[in-house]
Amino acid sequence: MTLQRYPLTIDGDSWEVGTAGEFAIALDVLQGHHDRAVLEQLAPHLADIIATPGGLMTILRALAPSDRLYLIEALGPRLVDCLHGAGALRDILAMTAELEVEQRLLETLGPTGLRRLIQTAGELAEVLEWVRSGPVTLLYGSSDTEHNHAILLREYLLEKLSD
Repeated sequence: MTLQRYPLTIDGDSWEVGTAGEFAIALDVLQGHHDRAVLEQLAPHLADIIATPGGLMTILRALAPSDRLYLIEALGPRLVDCLHGAGALRDILAMTAELEVEQRLLETLGPTGLRRLIQTAGELAEVLEWVRSGPVTLLYGSSDTEHNHAILLREYLLEKLSD
């Protein structure tokens, strides 16, 4: 199987990126000066390039916090495909150590994504280990304070914590 490669052009220089490792190298070479432009160019292909939990960790480490938020939003529903499981979710949450990034990650996954990732009681215990380690602030961008993702996620987590 041939690795799909995606074109990237910054300041007249062109590369082809096919893996998270190559993506991280491109970000490193640019030294943080064009990270958002790189993310915007590759946005339709980010899930294919990142592909694995390790790839997601690699790219998250290479980005500034605001660009981490952009990456999570750009992955959208395909974020769950990059994580592959509850253990990876726990590891990403532990690695980020930034409340806003953690919240955006959980908000983007939503209850449906969490259900796809968390299949067993053991997997649930891994994620709840992170949740139980301290207070969790659920943020939302809706003007509706009664119907939003934070409320759905809160209900899901409270239900699982009480089990």
